[in-house]
Amino acid sequence: MTALRLLQPADAPAYKRLREEMLAAFPQAFTSDAESARLRPADSYADRLRAGDGGFTLGIEAAGELVGALTCEIPTRLKERHLGHLVAMMVAPAHQGRGLGRQLLAATVARARQHGGLLQLTLSVTRGNEAAVRLYEDAGFQTYGCLPEAVRLADGQLFDKLLMRLPLQQT
Repeated sequence: MTALRLLQPADAPAYKRLREEMLAAFPQAFTSDAESARLRPADSYADRLRAGDGGFTLGIEAAGELVGALTCEIPTRLKERHLGHLVAMMVAPAHQGRGLGRQLLAATVARARQHGGLLQLTLSVTRGNEAAVRLYEDAGFQTYGCLPEAVRLADGQLFDKLLMRLPLQQT
């Protein structure tokens, strides 16, 4: 059984474990790297996990363990407060293919729609990650550009990032 919930600063150690696992397993999918994440203390994620005007992070648990997370960052600068940026979409490898990413994305979009003033969500996804691109397209995101060579791995491999957006209907 899974449970979806808003993460809090107290979840930082579990979030750090999940993040390190994901960065190591899928280095091309993230602009952060596993080595730097290992050196970062768990409490450094507290701000990301503190819900407020700057955004929120939803997590999904299975058997009491954090197995997925997605953050919506909302800029605090006046001219950008209408934008939400989805970052750090993660579902642990052992739990992929079960619809957890779809649940996280749908719940994050729904929560963003309820956050007064957001007009659109943006995200970036590594070109070639067809499962993720399909997930985002199924949720209504559209590609509006590409940042060539956005990620460079230690071995020199380069990966492009597709830039996607979802207009939000304000009701």
